[in-house]
Amino acid sequence: MKRTLVFLFALVVLAACNEDEPVLQGPIDTGPEISVDSIDLSLVDLNDPGFAENFLIFDFTTDIPGSIWGITREEENGEEVLFSYDASTEDIRFHTPPSDLGINRFEEIAAGPDGSLYLHANSLVFNLVAVYNTSTGDWSTIEVEGGVDGVTVDQVRNTLWVSHSAGVSSFQDDELINTYDETNSVLQPINTGSSTFFNGFAIAVDNSGVVWFANSNDLYTFIDDEWSLHPLSPLSEVYIISGLFPSRSEGVYIKTAFESLYQLNAEGEIRNFNTLDEVTTTTALLSVVDQVSDEGILFSTGGSFLNFYDPADASLTRIDSENSLLPTDARVRGIKVDASGNTWIGGHNVLGILSEDW
Repeated sequence: MKRTLVFLFALVVLAACNEDEPVLQGPIDTGPEISVDSIDLSLVDLNDPGFAENFLIFDFTTDIPGSIWGITREEENGEEVLFSYDASTEDIRFHTPPSDLGINRFEEIAAGPDGSLYLHANSLVFNLVAVYNTSTGDWSTIEVEGGVDGVTVDQVRNTLWVSHSAGVSSFQDDELINTYDETNSVLQPINTGSSTFFNGFAIAVDNSGVVWFANSNDLYTFIDDEWSLHPLSPLSEVYIISGLFPSRSEGVYIKTAFESLYQLNAEGEIRNFNTLDEVTTTTALLSVVDQVSDEGILFSTGGSFLNFYDPADASLTRIDSENSLLPTDARVRGIKVDASGNTWIGGHNVLGILSEDW
């Protein structure tokens, strides 16, 4: 999940690119929409007193082996709470933070390789990230200089990255390594005239260890201990980057509101999906994952369905209540792949799993 802001200024006609500058490639052609009779989707029974009747899973992670950890709103008091689902025993547990933790809103979650969970609200309200130790059950917090906007974890280097209104900070073992801003890097804040701040909830680490950070419509990468402006930045002169998702194959998927979806690496564009109406007419994609074997992508726009794009024949397959067990009142927010290759989906009134060969 994600906030999308649209700049309130007129469309700007892009100037022709210099032949030495990187150029965005042409869009992928789209073929017919494919009808599929049956999709192998299994739902998790969340008939638990802790879950609201119309429950909402704000975000979840599959990075803790054997379990799903996520954020929902507790039925009894209506507050956000951490829950865990053991895939082998089907045991559901709730983990309520202490009242004096200093942060009482959670919207997103990330997991570290040591079993730590990092929870935050991406609204620039709190300058704290909540930390939950899945081994001991202990809660703690990490403080940053500004309101928290995004969190991601480099699983290989065990480094936590936090984007906030004062810049981007990195941590190891919950200890601050560095905070990057306009004084010590190429990162540039937004200047509204009355205030100057960073607005970058979109932050991620790809599978080669490159850290990606989208600040409004500017795109940056962190490689070899240094931030750089991406060669294609800005992807839009009008709309901000509204989603950033690591690819399982290479680079990241980047969504700009109402305009485009690109797969990029640190050097430039790999491909784009800009002929897909399902992509270009939305403000944000709430989640994107790719299938490494066939280079297809599964994506959610927050509706009661999923879309699968197959580049082999440029076809689009919709997964909904007509061909799967996906509830009619579901709203899919997240799509995550676990270590076994199973694809999990979660959101409003749904937590389910697509088998590896669905």
